[in-house]
Amino acid sequence: PRLPEWEGEFYFEYHRGTYTSIAKNKRSNRKSELMLMDLVLLAVMALHKNAAYPSDELDALWKTVLLNQFHDILPGSSIKEVYEVTKKEYALIKDKATALIEDRLEELTDEGEGITIYNTLGFERNDIINLGESNAAALKDEIGNIYPVQQTKEGAVAFVTKIPSKGSKT
Repeated sequence: PRLPEWEGEFYFEYHRGTYTSIAKNKRSNRKSELMLMDLVLLAVMALHKNAAYPSDELDALWKTVLLNQFHDILPGSSIKEVYEVTKKEYALIKDKATALIEDRLEELTDEGEGITIYNTLGFERNDIINLGESNAAALKDEIGNIYPVQQTKEGAVAFVTKIPSKGSKT
């Protein structure tokens, strides 16, 4: 009976939920989430090619991302040393997830001279595709559509249309 009661949410003025004083950390958090969601989708797609699902690796990567969403870390109210650690952790997440994604893409993509483009989004998309080093003048898809290739300083690019939702186009 002597203890005070509290109804409703606790409010701490430094945890406003949407803002941060460490924008790079919040950006790395979101990029990690998106990369891991792509990895999960590609890993599931690769199952039909008998590729191993990277459960342990995904579990460890997600736990690091979720730990770094702690209420002092994401809004930027932690001490400097915390952000030195999270910077290294986000770099490690990026490196490991990139390697796992590349493995899954190799499993999914058939050998040959074609180029396969994957769309991990939940809707059909039209987008500029970076082809890297390519001397092709144009790309031709499975149904005969032609996509001109433009050479740039960074490599070749093409604007490809109707890349299926959570699928691929060769």
